[in-house]
Amino acid sequence: MTAKQQENPVITAWRWDLSALRHPIWWAALALMIVNDRWLKGHGVAPAYLTGKLSDFAFLIVAPVVFAALLPRALPGRRVLALLAVTGIYVACDLSPEFSHAVQLAAAQVGLRWVLWPDFSDLLALLVLPLTYWLLRERPRATRRWHVLPERAGLAFGALACLATSAPSQYPHQPFLVNRAGKELEVRVSWVLRKVDCTALPSELAQTLTPSDLDAAISFKLPKGEIAALDGPPSDGSSPVGRCGIQPSVSVTQSPQPACIAAILETDTAQPVLMVAHARWFKSIEGPFFSCERRPPPVSPCQSPWPQKLDPGPDAVELSTKDGAPEFRGARVEPGVAVGDVPVRIAELDLAALRARTPAADGCREMLDEYTELRTEQGCTSDADCQAVGAVPFPNEPLQCNTFLNAAAAERIKELALTWSADCGLAVARTCPMQGPGRCEAGSCAPLCPDGLRQKTCPSTCDEVQSSFDTFCALGGECRKANGVLCSCVANALMCADAPPQAAPCEMPCGPVTPPRDEDSGAAGSRP
Repeated sequence: MTAKQQENPVITAWRWDLSALRHPIWWAALALMIVNDRWLKGHGVAPAYLTGKLSDFAFLIVAPVVFAALLPRALPGRRVLALLAVTGIYVACDLSPEFSHAVQLAAAQVGLRWVLWPDFSDLLALLVLPLTYWLLRERPRATRRWHVLPERAGLAFGALACLATSAPSQYPHQPFLVNRAGKELEVRVSWVLRKVDCTALPSELAQTLTPSDLDAAISFKLPKGEIAALDGPPSDGSSPVGRCGIQPSVSVTQSPQPACIAAILETDTAQPVLMVAHARWFKSIEGPFFSCERRPPPVSPCQSPWPQKLDPGPDAVELSTKDGAPEFRGARVEPGVAVGDVPVRIAELDLAALRARTPAADGCREMLDEYTELRTEQGCTSDADCQAVGAVPFPNEPLQCNTFLNAAAAERIKELALTWSADCGLAVARTCPMQGPGRCEAGSCAPLCPDGLRQKTCPSTCDEVQSSFDTFCALGGECRKANGVLCSCVANALMCADAPPQAAPCEMPCGPVTPPRDEDSGAAGSRP
């Protein structure tokens, strides 16, 4: 054997032919399959029909080549067999629901969670088969040692791409009302303020409600063929008409299972109903990389205006007519389906009997009414009488992050907020930055800084810079003692203030403002 042959040895004992896995066209198809199914499909980057077809075309290039590579080189007609087998299964999936179901069951036996739906339009991907056949027709080429790694890597990645299940996409859904009564109707919605169990039957919940559990009714005109959001009351007083959702969007990780909500729905001459629903829920679809998955993603059907012939489905409460009179209808519940699995449920309600029940002295409505009165209590005689009230959990309240009230009213609102969050269902999660100081002006509380305030960033503690004191001095840094005294590096020594820093009128001190102790009062030449 010559020296050149020793440098480029040929592997001749390999029983499988992986040479097609080195072709750049095959690798391009594999890359397209992975990128499309992991980062494009279901993410709104490209239309669903396009991402679906890209998967089909890439699969019919990658899968036959991988299958042929898994067949022994000595098997007669292995390349044609591989092409016909993969193509036959693919076509059968798209033409026969029964075959698709059988393949899905077989995959489940080996731990593969495939979701297959027949779709005749997927046969368009068969146009790529001449290219696949051309790749397979190439005669086996000599495999040199530097070919082994890319060939085997291609075989592994290709097999995983064809068998692995892509991550499920999550699609948010919210309850909504749709008017299919053929005329404009005035709708009244009274939200249930107390917490509601998602497994509760509306008919049973209706028997326990009192006036203390209900918010004031909101009224709006709903044109025929229009929708209105029912995922919660508008916090800004706006109309829910023409909107699929009111509440801010949340991710799946933030709120995988939101709390339930309930509301009484009324319209003229129709029997009132009580709706119990999830404020938001998510549906996902799982499918393999290649997949015969061609069913549209499970997005909410909600749209404005509402298509006349479209079935609202389980997300909606429908306003329709019966014997010429309007009535509320909910989705039909299939036998055997658990109550908690039905996202939107309704039941008729005796509204007069509910209003006749005795209110609770400490009910949610009473707390909301008390809060509404307290938030106007701004009387004061000095700056010390004024206290900031941050974001509150009460519904229908705009975010007020720099409101100053009488100190007694502010403390009572904080007590009400804690009780409300524990007992009442329509609790809104809000956050506010730290408030600045308040002032008493002409007998009324107001913020000292009209434009609001953000707490400034504190310097590092002097203990934290001890390990890198030279660097700290080189950068001209500033640190603080435990009691808030500010120190800086002067002539490679730590110099501390003789007194704690005073806050400017519209600034908040970042640390406690307390008199320094003798040992913290600025000993020059000492390190922290």
